[in-house]
Order: sequence, then structure tokens, then C-alpha cells
Amino acid sequence: MRLVLDIGNTSVKAALFDNGTPVEVVRDAVTHDILRMAEQADSCVYCSVRQDSDLVSQLVGNLQVPVMKLTHESSLPIRIGYSTPHTLGMDRLAAAVGAWFMHPSRNLLVIDAGTAMTVDFVSSDGVFVGGNISAGASLRIRALHEHTGRLPQVPLQGSTPLFGTDTETAIRSGVIQGMVNEIDGYIDRLRERYPSLLIFLTGGDSQLFENRIKSSNFAEPNLVLLGLDRIFDYDKTE
Repeated sequence: MRLVLDIGNTSVKAALFDNGTPVEVVRDAVTHDILRMAEQADSCVYCSVRQDSDLVSQLVGNLQVPVMKLTHESSLPIRIGYSTPHTLGMDRLAAAVGAWFMHPSRNLLVIDAGTAMTVDFVSSDGVFVGGNISAGASLRIRALHEHTGRLPQVPLQGSTPLFGTDTETAIRSGVIQGMVNEIDGYIDRLRERYPSLLIFLTGGDSQLFENRIKSSNFAEPNLVLLGLDRIFDYDKTE
């Protein structure tokens, strides 16, 4: 059994893997969850986008099993084409590896919709070419509320008509439909060059877009965790 941790911007996702299969996944995991799961594990792998070393130390520092941290220097089944690999978010890299293990030797577009939305491209010859980062849905809604005089904070869940009929639906539709158009734009432009492009959708807000974007071949909420588990195995065999 392996403990796998994705320490994100706003939450920690933890999973127990048994021979490559997740048998338990806890979102918004806290220290108690991680220590409980660690009792069943004989190894741990994690990635973190946070600079808070105290938090990371609290989560993994006392584990009594071998711990691997994913970095840009880890052994990987794909190559990093990013010009500044030391600044690359390791969750982005883990998601790319997860997609590659599911469908190697294909052109892949990996969309991770969370606090931030990342859109990353992996070429069929196994290169993480790069990608783009923009604000996620909750962040866009919060920014409209905090940086204007009268716009309210609205929930993400609710109706999204083509054109809002009140302020709440205008904000929600503007954010979600705007992101759908953003994602569809990437898909259209890449498919002109790579007709057999495969689309992967993941992240905490992926359900908002799964049935809205033009094409999502694979909606996999645990893609980062899957990638981390595969990276641990790959690193140990190299």
C-alpha cells in the first residue's frame, strides 16, 4: 500500500494505492486522515505547490515509511521541455505523467480546473511542452466581488443561461461560460495541428466543465494522484 499526497493551493488530497489502484481517496485531508492512512502504507510520495515548509513537515515529516517528494529532478517517463523546470508546478507535471501512463505516445492536452486553471500539452514523443495558467472559477468570482463596488459573491452551483437574467446568473454564466470558451479555444487550435489529440480533464472544479466543453475524452478527478503513484514506481525502477 502506498500513501499519495497532492498538497494543493487550498486543500490536500490523500489517497491509498494498492498495486496501482486507489482504494481510498480523501479530499480536504487533514493531519489525522494522513496519519491514519499512513498506518496502512509502506511508502509515500507527494507533491506540493506551497512554499510553507512547516505545513509539509507537519504532514509528512513524522511518517515512518520511505517518503519521495516529486521535483523536476525526479526520474520521469516524460521529458520536461519547460524552460524553467524549477518553477514548474509539480501537480501539473504529475497530472501530465498520469495522462501519459494512461495513453502513452499520444498528443495530450491536460486541463486541471482548481484554484487555478492550467492547460498543459504533452507531445506524442513524450515531452511536457508547457502550458498556460489562469484563475480558476472560484477565484474569478471572488475577484469580481472583492475588486468591484457592488458585485456580490455568488455560488458556483446554479443555472448558467447563455445570458444572465440577473446579477447572480450574469456573474456565474460569465465566469463558467467564459472558461468553457477558453478551454474550447485551446482544443480547437491544437486539434488543427494534432487531429488525434486526447483531452484529459481533472481538478476540483472539473465537474463544472465535464459536460460543457466540446470534447473531454477522459474526466479523471484523481489524475495527479495517479501520476504520483506511477512516478514512484518509475523512479524506483530506474
